[in-house]
Amino acid sequence: MTGLVKSVVFGLLIGLIGVYRGFSVRGGPEAVGRATTSAVVTSIIACIVANACFTAFFYVTD
Repeated sequence: MTGLVKSVVFGLLIGLIGVYRGFSVRGGPEAVGRATTSAVVTSIIACIVANACFTAFFYVTD
């Protein structure tokens, strides 16, 4: 059950961050590359933080 919850949250985080960074691009093809890199880095950090929160939550409730 925890794996299903975590996978849905990770998917939502990655999707929302990608959409946000994609819609905020201004400046042509070069800006798209910067926005893509920024979205990937932000998504990785968000997933690590979310995983730490889930680990703490499931440790306490177990």
